[in-house]
Amino acid sequence: MEVQKCYYASFNVGNVEVWGSGLYLEKDSVIKEIEESIEEVAERIECFSIFVDEDKAKEILEKNVVPNFKQYEEYKDKENNFDFFILEQPIWENYEQKKR
Repeated sequence: MEVQKCYYASFNVGNVEVWGSGLYLEKDSVIKEIEESIEEVAERIECFSIFVDEDKAKEILEKNVVPNFKQYEEYKDKENNFDFFILEQPIWENYEQKKR
């Protein structure tokens, strides 16, 4: 039996998750939500980052994160101390399926 997977995107500043997507069965849905949420993500980054204001965060997201994310499914910015990634999780029907 094939195990179905779900996908979730997370954006962290330091060790704090500042934005997360919905939980989707299709990875493309996660990417679409990211593209449509750039302003919200940038606003959240500004609240948690002493290094980046909202305009700079939006610029970083549009120019670096979204294009890299489509190809590599993650983005790390060591200079500004944030990272963005997709989590892939199995969906178990029941505990016995997980144990197999």
